[in-house]
Amino acid sequence: MFYIPLGMLQGASVSWASFAIDNLLPVTLGNIVGGGLFVGAFHVFVFDKGKKE
Repeated sequence: MFYIPLGMLQGASVSWASFAIDNLLPVTLGNIVGGGLFVGAFHVFVFDKGKKE
């Protein structure tokens, strides 16, 4: 979130559209999916009381 825009402001040949589509979109989707899976799995592992006898 810092280095690519800083490079763009310094004259790197990266457009804002390319930055958003090729970087921010996949990273955001990966964080949403990965966070949902890992946090959900962690909560099931820690708080699942249905399988304890």
